[in-house]
Amino acid sequence: MHAGWPAGVRAAVAGLSVTDVWPAVVVLVWTGLAVWLPDPDYVASTSIAGPWWLRLVYPVLVAAPLVWRRRHPLPVVAVQLVGILLQVAVTADSPEGFWLLAGWGTAVYALSAHGRPARAVVGLAVTAAGYALYTWGDADLRAGDPSEPWGTLFFGAVLLVLWLVGAYVRHRREQRAARFRERELERRARDAVVAERARLARELHDLISHNLSVLVVQAAGARAAGAGDAATLEKIERSGRESLVEMRRMLGVLRQPDDDPPWAPQPGIGHLDTLFAAVRAAGVEVGLDLDGDPAGLSAALELSVYRIVQEALTNVIRHAGAHRAVVHLRFDPQSVTVDVCDDGDASSTSQPEHTSGYGLIGMRERVALFGGEFSAGPRAEGGFAVHARLPREDPAPP
Repeated sequence: MHAGWPAGVRAAVAGLSVTDVWPAVVVLVWTGLAVWLPDPDYVASTSIAGPWWLRLVYPVLVAAPLVWRRRHPLPVVAVQLVGILLQVAVTADSPEGFWLLAGWGTAVYALSAHGRPARAVVGLAVTAAGYALYTWGDADLRAGDPSEPWGTLFFGAVLLVLWLVGAYVRHRREQRAARFRERELERRARDAVVAERARLARELHDLISHNLSVLVVQAAGARAAGAGDAATLEKIERSGRESLVEMRRMLGVLRQPDDDPPWAPQPGIGHLDTLFAAVRAAGVEVGLDLDGDPAGLSAALELSVYRIVQEALTNVIRHAGAHRAVVHLRFDPQSVTVDVCDDGDASSTSQPEHTSGYGLIGMRERVALFGGEFSAGPRAEGGFAVHARLPREDPAPP
């Protein structure tokens, strides 16, 4: 719409609303009638004196700047004073009327309602100085008209009251904004607490669930064999101790949130062999198929890949009838793809972890943090499959 206008004009009118424009239009029309009509009593005003060029410029200086009163209130008041004092200097008489009070009062109100506090005070001082010059130029006041002092006091009092009302409105607006910011901070704090609880629940599940699942399977095997094999019992003891250590670490974080806990190194791709050995010890054979180079992965991405594989294999251990699982990791420049398939009975209802629970939720949340893709479900050829694709870019901070 404004494409053919100069850049400065386009910048000046950009973003103006009806609220910005209509008071300026009303004051402009009212001032124009007061200036040009010979008998403007129906607008409760009187004509102003002066040559034709002054009467042409005066309404523009007094009314047109009001369009920008909310953006630049102090310059608007300054331009208005230039117009008013120019008329006083040329004619040796001050203009009078409600049309002048409407325009000047609107600018003074905007000065305190929309300007910064320091500028509002400066603007009030400028207005007071300009008003003193305005009253000094009043010919009726100099002639000793007894009604003029009261009219002058009324005019000045109205300007002061409008400035105070604007200051009050600005104060209330800032209070509402402060309350809104407080509510927003409280909402963000609540969201952060919820997110942290979800993260802790996910980490507790990922760290403890796998070891406990291996422990349970090994204990069940020893019980079924009817003998307490020393090696098997040693593995059960080791898994149980590792679970207790990790649990104590997590509880230490909850009890001392301001301290840095002694975390163990976060697992990554290089720790998969240890994970596979634990799964094989639980009676499930694991095969690994690597495609591509894992070098250059971020620590967050490596940890998420490890956790997804860990949780998927934990599900395999719990899944009745599963004897073998295959982990396929594909690394390409844009993403990392994780596929874990087993040969168990995906239709078994004795293991609900394949259809619900924190395992699939945790995997899905990890993938969602990277803006990736996740799916899990039975395979047509039998067994269960977990598929995750994670972009290689670092995830955005939550």
